[in-house]
Amino acid sequence: MPRLIHCIQMVHHCTIRGNTEELRQMAASREVPRPLSTLPMFNVRTGERLPPNVDLAQVPLILDQH
Repeated sequence: MPRLIHCIQMVHHCTIRGNTEELRQMAASREVPRPLSTLPMFNVRTGERLPPNVDLAQVPLILDQH
């Protein structure tokens, strides 16, 4: 029985890795811009929100995406 469980885990692992690679390839070849945040941005530590004059449509969903 432990060998069967190990085989199932390996198949599951390989499937996830294959799907991940496929998604990365699709994302790399897409022609549309990355999604932008629609939520108000705020500082987690202070709770301070961005000023209302900031165009949130231009703020990347993940701040590392410049």
